[in-house]
Amino acid sequence: MKYELLEAQAKLSRAIRRQQSTHSHHGFKMIALVIENEGIKASKLAEILDIRPASLTDAVDRMEKHGLLYRVPDENDLRSNLIYTTDKGKELVLNRKKDQADLDEIINSVLTPEEIETYCKISEKLVDHLKTLEPKETEHKHRHMRRLHREGSNE
Repeated sequence: MKYELLEAQAKLSRAIRRQQSTHSHHGFKMIALVIENEGIKASKLAEILDIRPASLTDAVDRMEKHGLLYRVPDENDLRSNLIYTTDKGKELVLNRKKDQADLDEIINSVLTPEEIETYCKISEKLVDHLKTLEPKETEHKHRHMRRLHREGSNE
């Protein structure tokens, strides 16, 4: 049997997403960062998340609409907003962390400590290598892999 690494990783990612709450990983990460840095400037949050300020604005708009985050104008710089979490946002993160711990326990019960260590080492090795590739090279490969993924998920 030939193992297709990216296909296997995609299947694992889909299985994990099905076990998690409805909010995206990126949204969860953003709310968790705001909890750790209540009143963070929007520009600083965009920098930490490594996203464009416009993308952050869109994401915060959606989370405000869902009652997870809210903005307050910065008194020291009226062009900036400070971002805070609501009780609902804090509850979401608390529940998501519990869900992740439960899922981690389930996954760890299936694998041996050696298998977990090997998987983590291989993942780190691949991530380190991918970071060395030129953006154009990775962009082309990402488009190709997304196309293959779409074709594979339509079967």
